[in-house]
Amino acid sequence: MNRNVTTWCLRVFLLLTILLAGCFPDNSLVWSGDGAWGLFRAEGKLFLVEGATGKLTPVEPDGGVSNMPGISADGKHIAYVKGVPCTEVSEGLEAFPPATSAMVRRDAEQLAQKVVAGLVTPEALTSDKGKPFSFTEPYSSWVLRAMVENPEDALVEKLGPDVLAECRDRDIGYCRLIVAPREDLQASRTLATLPTAAFRCRFSPDGRYVAYIAPDREDDDVGTLLVASVDGRIGALQIVERIALGYDWRPDSRALAYLKQDGDSLLGVVEEKVIVDTAGALRTELAANPDTAPVGILRCPSEGKQLSGTLFQPLMQVQYGPSGRLFFSSPAVTIPTSDLDEPTYSLFCYDPVTGTVANVLPAALSETIGDGINFFSISPDGKRVLLTMEKNRFAIYAFGEKTPEVPLDEDEGFGDSSLPEMLPSWRTSAQIACLVSGESRFLSDDVKGSADRNEMVVLNVSGDFHSHLSADWPDDIMP
Repeated sequence: MNRNVTTWCLRVFLLLTILLAGCFPDNSLVWSGDGAWGLFRAEGKLFLVEGATGKLTPVEPDGGVSNMPGISADGKHIAYVKGVPCTEVSEGLEAFPPATSAMVRRDAEQLAQKVVAGLVTPEALTSDKGKPFSFTEPYSSWVLRAMVENPEDALVEKLGPDVLAECRDRDIGYCRLIVAPREDLQASRTLATLPTAAFRCRFSPDGRYVAYIAPDREDDDVGTLLVASVDGRIGALQIVERIALGYDWRPDSRALAYLKQDGDSLLGVVEEKVIVDTAGALRTELAANPDTAPVGILRCPSEGKQLSGTLFQPLMQVQYGPSGRLFFSSPAVTIPTSDLDEPTYSLFCYDPVTGTVANVLPAALSETIGDGINFFSISPDGKRVLLTMEKNRFAIYAFGEKTPEVPLDEDEGFGDSSLPEMLPSWRTSAQIACLVSGESRFLSDDVKGSADRNEMVVLNVSGDFHSHLSADWPDDIMP
């Protein structure tokens, strides 16, 4: 599906979209299939939410949890990534699988050779000096620390005492992919230990597997999709590299859909890959080149089925409807474009029966939503979609209708950024959990508070109030 995109204005449009979009919202609330249980992440802390009462149960109240944890459809298990600080290189290398430890050592040796050869300047190694340590990007620190653990004389001379000391003082930590039964959180299991970040944990519908994303070692704007088995037998099966943030499990739990780069960095393809065989086992083989495997040495041998060409942007996502139709966000432009085109985002649907792709949003709605379309969420029954708007507002659009429901009026919006503080989420096909201002009309007078504290409420699909979830939640976890 290689196409030659030459229009300068289109490249500028996509670049600005990437810069303006920033990162994914830091806070999230996801639900089990029946809405009985939710998993709430805020400020790196993690809590279980009882859907009927809003009661919180701490899971990781001290923080350190990566973005987008997951809960199984039956509500029996949760999955999340936890950052663990450490002081010595040996501590982490002993925690990693042997292939991962070898990867760190190998990259450290190659970096040392480049420094000694003058291909990398010492100043380049400390260009981020003073930047706070973050578990979202720990890999480079591991390579630097491993490089100077027992350096040769030529490297010491090339680095100089100041840079050598700065490399040795670099903070390091690793990430653990954890699965825990909801009824016994202490019986958690670590499925994978990684020197890279990991996020967006998603259970397969049958609850047997967890997919997650690790950033590419060379380009953290794109990710590698990995799968682990809940029983602990497989921790890091590599599915595909250089994909956008959004991916989804097919309803039968046998395949994953995603958007990956297709040659040119601005071109993409929506693809579906079958990763589970007819007997219900993951398809695995040893990586042809373990040196390039980001975590472990297992890969899925299946070839992906290309469904639709599109343009590529790191935050774009795909999601299955219950009938197997596949929805994906994309710029609504033709390829190649002309100078008269004005690219906008919209929501598209691939029909597996007819093999056709259709734009499923009215043009006026697409223009209103803009690049917020990348945060869309299809209802469990597949009849509606949640679409984010500026200042933490959102629209509820029923497919085939002319206009959407917009529960929050313009003067009820809050926040200064176009990036939502927290995405609205489907609790059931008829209910939506969302963040509102503490002065919102959805709150009764006796619980209204300051505009400095936001609240979590549940609305129905008509935009009417159902319940107030966060009435008893402490201030320090409210987004």
